[in-house]
Amino acid sequence: MWGNDVTGRPDAKGIAVVTGGAGAGIGHGISVAMAANGWYVVIADRDVAAAEELTAKLLETGASAQSLQLEVSQEAAVDAAMDDIAARLGSIDVLVNSAGVGLISALGDVSSADWDRLFAVDLRGAWLTSRACLRHMVPRRKGVLIHLGSVQALGAAAGYGAYAAAKTGVV
Repeated sequence: MWGNDVTGRPDAKGIAVVTGGAGAGIGHGISVAMAANGWYVVIADRDVAAAEELTAKLLETGASAQSLQLEVSQEAAVDAAMDDIAARLGSIDVLVNSAGVGLISALGDVSSADWDRLFAVDLRGAWLTSRACLRHMVPRRKGVLIHLGSVQALGAAAGYGAYAAAKTGVV
């Protein structure tokens, strides 16, 4: 579901899709920085209200941005969203896989549901969005995929076993 509908493609360096781009973390900062540096940023986040709020703030500064509700773990939704972005805006030049679920818990206490959710978003989501974007990038022989891993993938601290496993897959 598109929010803050902006028609056409403004003069920009290119189209950047930032998953998890509206939260209070790294994705938010990446969305702001890319918009400030002349990119048209599609802020794809499961929290559409937060995505719309950030998009409105960016538009007020003269940046080019648009919000899009997206659950990266849902294959059909990801495929449809990336196809729609490319159709509406003409291309996808950069994908930043920032969507993620954090989990701090002793590995023995992690439920199957929490494990599955963590891997569905952090690892499968990165693969699904990448695969969907590559369908548009490869024919053009142009595009960049950026995946956010974690230092936990290099040596997990106590309580980060499940999270480290998912981020190791990303790395």
